Parts: sequence; C-alpha cells; structure tokens
Amino acid sequence: MHRSAKRQLEPLTYEDWVDLENGDRVALRRPGRPTELATVNGIADDARFFWMRPDGQERRLIFEGDEIEVFRLNA
Repeated sequence: MHRSAKRQLEPLTYEDWVDLENGDRVALRRPGRPTELATVNGIADDARFFWMRPDGQERRLIFEGDEIEVFRLNA
C-alpha cells in the first residue's frame, strides 16, 4: 500500500509577509511555547508588521525581528 507523504509546511520569510491577506489562517511558533493558530487581521503596507488574532485570544501585533515562525495554513 502506497502512503502519500505529508506536505511539510515551510515558515514564511519576512519577504513573504507582503503576500498575507486579512483572513489568512496561520500557525505561529515561538521557542518554548506551543504552536498557536491565528487569523491575520491587518497588515502594514510595507509588511514590516501585521496584526493577528489567535483563536480565543485578543488581537496581537507581530513585528519583523520577533522571534517567531509564521506558517500560512490556507496557501
């Protein structure tokens, strides 16, 4: 029986942030913390930062240079 390989998600680079749109689903991974699922809720014109709303939490701001990996889930 042939098993299909699971697709590996690659973290977005900062340059990829310009392609994020409101409503995109993302996973956020920080060192030493569990992965969070969130929805993009606004992005700066120059994509240096974006707002996201983790499931069940308040809106938060993510900046270039934050120690975080961002994965787009609905690509």
